[in-house]
Amino acid sequence: TSSRMIPLIALGELSDLGFEVEGATGIRKYMREGIARILTMQTNSGGFSYWPGGQKPQVYASAYAIWVLHMARAAGHEVPEGSYKAAMSWLAKVTEDPDKDWSESLIYAHDIRRAIAVYTLSEAGHPAPKAITQLFSRRASLPRFASAFLAMAMHNADRSDPRIATIM
Repeated sequence: TSSRMIPLIALGELSDLGFEVEGATGIRKYMREGIARILTMQTNSGGFSYWPGGQKPQVYASAYAIWVLHMARAAGHEVPEGSYKAAMSWLAKVTEDPDKDWSESLIYAHDIRRAIAVYTLSEAGHPAPKAITQLFSRRASLPRFASAFLAMAMHNADRSDPRIATIM
């Protein structure tokens, strides 16, 4: 659902700029339906499950859904304020330090999910400096796509951050 909405957001913005976009009249309707469907997957905690009515939020899926909701909202589509705030709050909690008594493999997997979460928060204007610093300290163990999310989050937080060049 989230992935299908990304091109609709872009097409709607092009239409709003005056470009002729075939089927533009239906974009608002499809966006309303997509937002409503995504929200059926929001759990009581504010995160998102993979399926409507699910109770267990998934970090990666939540960060992705929240990113799409943020882009939709920025493009002028209505996203209920309460749902949006709950999602952002949940995502901010996910970025907290995971270094408990976890194995290296659990920290690695969580860091990958944290990278997209930190990026999503930064896109919404809520950088997570502590999480950025922790992820940067373990950058050598991150796969490239997670490093890219981290670099983009750092860029959103502070374009002059010298650590960005290190990642690049």
